[in-house]
Amino acid sequence: MLHSEVRQFTGPSMRAVLADVRAAFGRDALILSQEQSHGRVRVTASGASHAAPSLVEAAQAQLHATPTALVAAEALLAPLAFDDQFLKRLPLHVRDAADAAKRVVSAVKRAEELPRSGVYRLIGPPGSGKTSLVVNWAAEHLRRHPDVPLRLVSTDIDRLGGTLMLDRAGSLLGVPVAHVTPHTLEETVCAAGGLVLIDTRSDEYLPCQSTRDVCVLPASAVDQRAARSWAERSSAMILTHVRLGRQIGVPLSVAAEAELPVLALGISADVPGGIADCSSERLQSVLRDCIEES
Repeated sequence: MLHSEVRQFTGPSMRAVLADVRAAFGRDALILSQEQSHGRVRVTASGASHAAPSLVEAAQAQLHATPTALVAAEALLAPLAFDDQFLKRLPLHVRDAADAAKRVVSAVKRAEELPRSGVYRLIGPPGSGKTSLVVNWAAEHLRRHPDVPLRLVSTDIDRLGGTLMLDRAGSLLGVPVAHVTPHTLEETVCAAGGLVLIDTRSDEYLPCQSTRDVCVLPASAVDQRAARSWAERSSAMILTHVRLGRQIGVPLSVAAEAELPVLALGISADVPGGIADCSSERLQSVLRDCIEES
């Protein structure tokens, strides 16, 4: 039986301590115990590839005795910016990237298919890709449901170039595009049928009874506080820039906390093909890739 050094690591957070453990023993480190006291985290770890049975039993006992001791989950998911509260809600100690991805997906609501009808207003921070997403969603809708009416609306009418991309897309796709102010949006869409997609400015928001507001958040980087503020106004979420999603834990943590369904993944700006249903398999694949590359 191979034995190895057993060491204690302390730091201000679990994320910082796990980084020290990984630097000392690599990804195969065995976490024997963890505790928190007076704002400090202390972890006992071993670098043995085959630990003595007593150490294994001690580690297993610690994990079963402490439901929040999700040390493997934190080691895998913390680099993707999942917050501590989200990690503590994961039900079990995870073993690898596939297991971690599966458990994250089980904690996040998701839709299996893009809606084919309804009025959807896309809101979110600058640079999240709202306009590109509207164009991609429109192209995908025409491909899947050519018999369902589609209309595009923009309230981004005061900014130079704010409607140019949408107008060009409408012309190419053969879809009508309306320019309205946030104050006249309600009367424009309240009687609309089929699918209506509304593009907005990031600095404008007026409640509208006729719309379902969807926050568009980039998986690549987003501020936690800002993400929560957009989520509070929304009934669903769409993730964009997922192929750059090294901080995908921020929007997914917020989606789980707010119990928002994730409708779709914006995987690129290419038209068509830049938007995909947020199926369980697709989201797991994205997460596995991010975990393995982090």
